[in-house]
Amino acid sequence: MRPKIRIVSPKGRAINPYTMSSLIYNCWEVGRQGIDIDSPRAYDEYPISRARNAALDEFVDSDCTHMFTWDDDQIFPKGTLTRMITSEQPIVSGWYMARKGNLGLVVFGRKQGKDLLNYNDFNYYYPLSIRELFGRKIPSHPFLSKVEGIGLGCALITKEAAIQLKNVSKEIGKPVFLEWSPIMKPDIHAFGEDLWFSDFCAYADIPLYVHLRAFIGHWAAQGFVIGTKHLQLRAMEEGFGDFNIADFS
Repeated sequence: MRPKIRIVSPKGRAINPYTMSSLIYNCWEVGRQGIDIDSPRAYDEYPISRARNAALDEFVDSDCTHMFTWDDDQIFPKGTLTRMITSEQPIVSGWYMARKGNLGLVVFGRKQGKDLLNYNDFNYYYPLSIRELFGRKIPSHPFLSKVEGIGLGCALITKEAAIQLKNVSKEIGKPVFLEWSPIMKPDIHAFGEDLWFSDFCAYADIPLYVHLRAFIGHWAAQGFVIGTKHLQLRAMEEGFGDFNIADFS
C-alpha cells in the first residue's frame, strides 16, 4: 500500500513561519519518494488531550497509513520525516530539548515497579541523559533507541498502532490521551498527555523508539531556538566527550 501521512497539530493558533517552512520542506522530501501527504489539520480543542484524541479518531477512520504529530514551536531539519518513516516502526519520535528550566531532553525513562495507567501515581518518568539515550540504541539499527516515554511534538504513528491503541482504550474504558493529570510536578496539575500516551503504549504492548538523526529545534519563549549548540553543551556537562551532534545530522 502506498504510504500516506496525515499531519496533525493540537492547536489552532497562528503558526510560526519558520516552523511551517521546515515542515513543508520535509513534506517535499518524502513526496519525492512517492509518499503522499494529506492536508495538514489543526485541532483547537482544549485541553490538548481532547485535540489529540480527536486527531487519533479521525486518523483511524481515514485512508492514511501514518499520522505525524507536530507542535507549532518545533523546527524540523531536512530529512527528519524521511528518516522517521523509513525506520518502519509502529511509533517513532524525533527528540528535542525542553524550552524551559534546565533544557532537559524530552525523551524519558520509566522507573520500575510502578503500575501503568494509575491516575494517582504517575510521577515515575524521568528525562534521559544524552548518554543514557545513546546507550539504548538497538543492535539492528544504528540510529534507533528504545525508550519508555516520548514527546509528541514530533512523532510518527502507524495506522496499525493507532487501531491497537483505540481497541485497548475501548476494552479498559480509558482514553489514549488523558484529559488532566499531575505529571512530573506532584504539586501542580498540568496537561501531560505525552507521558500518559507513553504509559498507554506500554500497556498496549507497543514499543516506542527515538530516531537519533531526527533531532529537532525548539523555539524558546525568548525567540531563539533551543538546538544543536545547546545539545552539545549538555553533552559536555554530562562529560560525554565522545558525543558529536554532526554524526547524527
